[in-house]
Amino acid sequence: MTRQISIPHFCIGGIKLENIPQLKAAGAQRVVIVSGLLLAADPKAYANEVVRLLSTP
Repeated sequence: MTRQISIPHFCIGGIKLENIPQLKAAGAQRVVIVSGLLLAADPKAYANEVVRLLSTP
């Protein structure tokens, strides 16, 4: 899908820290995470790890 459209788009639904590598491999660049952040012991650290994983080539 990322090769077919040029507008910003996000992966949503069931996104967790653990499946970001699979999403990146499939071409995802943006994600929406709700429950993972809400349930994290340290939401800031969780968010920072998400950003790191998405930013790593």
